Amino acid sequence: MSEQNHPDAQQPAPAENADVDAAASASEAAAPPLANARRLRWPLAWVLLGPLLWLAADALLKLQAQDTLAQWQKIGPATVVGSAGEAIWQASWPFLLAVAALTLAGLALRLAIGRLGWLRVAPLMLGLWVALWALGAVALAAQHFNRSGHGEETLLNVKLLLARPVKASARASGGFLAHVQPANDAAAPPLSVRLLSEQPVTLATNDALLLIVAHGRWWGRYVTAWHPLCATGGAADAAQTPGSGPPTAAPAP
Repeated sequence: MSEQNHPDAQQPAPAENADVDAAASASEAAAPPLANARRLRWPLAWVLLGPLLWLAADALLKLQAQDTLAQWQKIGPATVVGSAGEAIWQASWPFLLAVAALTLAGLALRLAIGRLGWLRVAPLMLGLWVALWALGAVALAAQHFNRSGHGEETLLNVKLLLARPVKASARASGGFLAHVQPANDAAAPPLSVRLLSEQPVTLATNDALLLIVAHGRWWGRYVTAWHPLCATGGAADAAQTPGSGPPTAAPAP
């Protein structure tokens, strides 16, 4: 009799059912974002791995390198321009290339996110980030061992074509950014090198200089010291690169 009089006593109200269903749907909808946030939390720590790897490699190489090794400056062919337009292009093309590369990378990233989604692209971007920093650390190590395993040093007599003063930086002393030409070969192309000097030195066009050049283990040539030549052909000691001794290398062929 009681069951017939109260048929709805054992069944929840329709409004209560709707509230329960809505709460369940909301919890199910909120579960995937929370799970994705937890899943992406630990890879974010890898963002710091790349810079830390590079800094550790740089610090270790500085501990092993000699003080004079860090002062070596690469010598190579100078860029000769014939007009103001060529000079502007030579000065601006690295910036233009960087802007083009960043633009293409941004477009590629946007296209990849649109097709694959951020959750699939993020691990790839993270791996590329760490790989780029790791390649930078490898490049630092290659430069260090290329210089430390250098070959025999040679003497190179050059004539100064032009020199521009350069201020000291965190990695190198001040000096001059110079264009020089081998004194014994007037047809040889000019060379570009940064001449370091901790003491005030005055240079003029057509001055005779003596460069001490070392060949790298795998590539390149480096100026380990330099001296302005006197009228009699002797070397002035005041301008030699810090930490270098008197010229004792074999003459260049």
